[in-house]
Amino acid sequence: LLDRSGRLEDSYIVGVLIGRGSYSMVHKCLHKGKSERACKVYKKAHLQTGLVPSHVNMLVKLSHPNIMAIHDVFETDVELQIVTDLAMGEELLERIERSEHYSEREASQAVHTILSALEYLHSQDQPHGAVFPENLLYQTEAPNAKLKLSEMPMPKLSQSPSTPQIYSAPHFDSELSTTALRCSADIWSLGILIYIMLWGSEPTLEE
Repeated sequence: LLDRSGRLEDSYIVGVLIGRGSYSMVHKCLHKGKSERACKVYKKAHLQTGLVPSHVNMLVKLSHPNIMAIHDVFETDVELQIVTDLAMGEELLERIERSEHYSEREASQAVHTILSALEYLHSQDQPHGAVFPENLLYQTEAPNAKLKLSEMPMPKLSQSPSTPQIYSAPHFDSELSTTALRCSADIWSLGILIYIMLWGSEPTLEE
C-alpha cells in the first residue's frame, strides 16, 4: 500500500512541525479541501526497509476508535511519510503531571480506553509493543477530550532497547517471545501506566 505513484505534496499542504522523535518528525498537514491531519516522516536509513511494506499494510488494515487511524502512506527515495489522525491535545503524561495525579475515576476512564484498543489489537494477534505515555494522545485540550493510542512503532535498524526499562516486562525478550507473551507485555506496560496515573510518578524497581 505504499503509494509510489503520488507525492505527499499533491494531496496535502504540509505545515508546521508539531513533534519530533528519535527516528521521525511530525508535521501538521491539511488534506486539500478537507480536514487537518498529521504527517509522520521517517528517514528510511533508520528503518528495516525489508519489513516496512508488510508492517504498513498491517497498520492500514487496523480500524478502532481508540487507535490513531492511518489515512495515507507515501514513499520517496529517502523518506517514509505516514498520514494519521491529528492530535492537538497533550500526551497522557503531560496531563497527569498538570494535575499531579489522576483521580480513580479519571484513571478508570483512561484505562478503559487503552484496554479497548489493546483488546482489539490482541484479537488480531498484534501486540502494540510501545504502550508508553508519549504514545497516548488526547485529541484536543478539552477536559473531556478523547484519548487515543498511536500506531505501532515502525521496524527500526537500531538494536538498542526500544522499551524503557520501567515498562519492560520481566518475562519479555524481543528475540524469543511469542505473540502471546508480547501481548502480555503490553498489559505489563499498562500496569505501570496505571501506577503513574494514580501516584503521579513512576514506580521504583524495588516496588
